[in-house]
Amino acid sequence: MIARYLTGDPPDLADVSVEVIDGVAALLVTDVAIVETAYVLVSVNEVPRAGVVDGLIALLGKANFDTFWPDRDYDDPSYRRLRRSKASEPPSRLCTSSVTRGSSSPPEF
Repeated sequence: MIARYLTGDPPDLADVSVEVIDGVAALLVTDVAIVETAYVLVSVNEVPRAGVVDGLIALLGKANFDTFWPDRDYDDPSYRRLRRSKASEPPSRLCTSSVTRGSSSPPEF
């Protein structure tokens, strides 16, 4: 889902990922999911490494997106302050065309 969100490919599944990731619900993702996404983007989608890093950093900066750590105290007030300070802007896509609902054109790298 993360790779589809960042690349916009294929458009129908990317639209679903946009609805979920850009939604208001808090999302927790494991570190393994982030690493697997990076691997797929580099090896399968042939996205340059710098683009993968930039895209994942922007994604992790979203206000509703966070990594899951079993030992983290999610009720800690300092953690809550950190979460409120995160950006709410969606990250830019790794391809030149943005994902739009109903778009039938493939993304271009």
